[in-house]
Amino acid sequence: MKQLTLIGLVISLLITGCAKEDDIDDKNEAPSCNILTPTDNQLIESGMYTISCSFDDPEGNVASATLMLDGLVLHEFSSGLELHYTWDLADVESGWHTLKFIVSDNGGKSCISEIEVIVEKSVRFSIDIQAIFDLKCVACHVNLNPILLNTVSYDNLMNGGYINVDNPEQSVLYQKVISGHPGGSSYLSAEEIALLLKWIVYGALDN
Repeated sequence: MKQLTLIGLVISLLITGCAKEDDIDDKNEAPSCNILTPTDNQLIESGMYTISCSFDDPEGNVASATLMLDGLVLHEFSSGLELHYTWDLADVESGWHTLKFIVSDNGGKSCISEIEVIVEKSVRFSIDIQAIFDLKCVACHVNLNPILLNTVSYDNLMNGGYINVDNPEQSVLYQKVISGHPGGSSYLSAEEIALLLKWIVYGALDN
């Protein structure tokens, strides 16, 4: 009889313990999280961009805070209620991308903040535009104006009146290349002409 009473007491203690654990689990609130910048559907130009996130957990028991890009881990945050990550877009393709911020707590609950952004790679004069000049123009424009050697090409174009950022399609440079200059094997492709115009439209930066 005493043995049965003891077994009953053990079972009662086990049930009580499980009930308490269930009660603790029920009281555990899921964390909240948000991507502050960029905003949903925002256009981001290539370069470096700071992603800012925030989260809150009532119990203060966050286990992980993860930033993801297109389903792959971009960064794991270590601490802090407001989190910042400098995103290098050098190897990010132009087009739409999905950013997710996932926060999980020690109780197994989590939250997800998800947005879509579009990345548009800017045109870099020192790399994209000068490459066209080196390939198609410098053979002649090493002596002819505008001189397009990489050390002086930008200044010569801007100071010589070849670029019109207020009306890009009226730029002397653009009008020259769409008229077929230079000719022969140095004729610019449609893609190269579009790149030149895009550079002017974006402000003809010395970048």
